[in-house]
Amino acid sequence: MKKSLAVFLSWVALLWATGAVNAVAKMPGADDAADFTPKYDIAGNWISDNAPEHGVTTRTGKHVKAVYNTTGYDHVFEGDYVDGNTVVGIQTRKSHADGSTTRMAVMVVLDSADDARGYWVALDSNSDLKEGQTAQCILKRVKPAVADDAAADFTPKYDITGIWNSGDGPSNATMTRTGRHVKVVYNNGGYEHVFEGDYVDGVTITGIQVRKSKSDGSVTRMAVTLVMQSADAGKVYWVGLDSNSDLTEGQSATCNIKRVSGAASNQ
Repeated sequence: MKKSLAVFLSWVALLWATGAVNAVAKMPGADDAADFTPKYDIAGNWISDNAPEHGVTTRTGKHVKAVYNTTGYDHVFEGDYVDGNTVVGIQTRKSHADGSTTRMAVMVVLDSADDARGYWVALDSNSDLKEGQTAQCILKRVKPAVADDAAADFTPKYDITGIWNSGDGPSNATMTRTGRHVKVVYNNGGYEHVFEGDYVDGVTITGIQVRKSKSDGSVTRMAVTLVMQSADAGKVYWVGLDSNSDLTEGQSATCNIKRVSGAASNQ
């Protein structure tokens, strides 16, 4: 581990020395080999010890992408496995308040399939962090307490089943639940949305939403986290995973949703 950390810090120093902090630079040993199989696969949903929100991580070969929203900041990470259990790359941290962004060099070391450590160094002082500022965190995989995500006997604290509205238009969303598994269909004036995900605890749902343009058929995928605040209210956090339609990769927003009708409101 000490060797990995030393190599990581040497790479960060190289970024500063060469001015490469404004590029997505790869640590030595990284490539996008499609047939790569890590010792521990980072793909999935994770939570850190310093915030309650979940991050969504995907992997293609050695290449890793992660999106993570906190109350005040959006984070988009892109990097690569440099060995079977170490991922290194660059994270962009964007303020919800003023749009300022900071870039961070990040290393994640997976100690098991469900446990990891994260280390980061701020590469600039363009937002709330200071260049050279460092920290670390403990990461835990978020997964259902039972093997079957659609366990028929699962009962959430707040059941999302019903009709909901986000307040940004007249269209309502229809939400259904089977065990832990949740499906949402929502059509507004110009776009169709289909979401599929799962309860990862009694009040939090994470998954992927597909947004399709009615005018040209273009499709964008979005990572979505929905936190139920009561039986009749919730908050949605989303991040665009690509730039294939009207959204841009890394674009993010939040919205509040209210129940219109459906399941009982006295949970």
